Amino acid sequence: QEVWCWGNDAHGQLGNGALSTAQSPYPVPVSLPPGLEVSLLEAGYEHACMLSTTGKVYCWGDGNYGQLGAGTTVDAQAPFGVPALGSKEILDISCGGGATCAVDADGGVWCWGSNAYGQVGDGATWVMEPTKVIGLDAGCPDGFLDINGDSSDGCEYECEPVGPETCDGVDEDCDGLADETFDFAGDPANCGG
Repeated sequence: QEVWCWGNDAHGQLGNGALSTAQSPYPVPVSLPPGLEVSLLEAGYEHACMLSTTGKVYCWGDGNYGQLGAGTTVDAQAPFGVPALGSKEILDISCGGGATCAVDADGGVWCWGSNAYGQVGDGATWVMEPTKVIGLDAGCPDGFLDINGDSSDGCEYECEPVGPETCDGVDEDCDGLADETFDFAGDPANCGG
């Protein structure tokens, strides 16, 4: 499989492993990691990212705002795997002017890069690594486990807290929170209700 880019290469956005201040009016092959199969390619203002068929994200080009997800503001002349996404299976990606976002298989939304206009969704100015956008993912909030997984009871999810001791908690009002107060430090029998 081949991926081709053309245009400005001032920040390595052609992805061919070489940096050139010249523009290329003709397609140039991107240096893909061996065996990589690409399912989606997205181009931002001066960076690009692609999604592999195995759900991994690779980015290259301008890293000035952290939009490559490498934890730095360094440019990349060839695609590299975004390390902070780790073993997450990514289903979709989107590149903007100086930011990048991804959606994982669990419905979580991850963004990184410039946040000058709130596009990363966490209040920071720059976000150097993928950061989960709170409030956009489906399912249970962090620290809770989906014990139902369907909508047969009128709720999409029934969430139970996860911890050293787990109390029977159900999200009957579908607000994403258990309807009971839990005391993880004590005995499970002492959980409030």
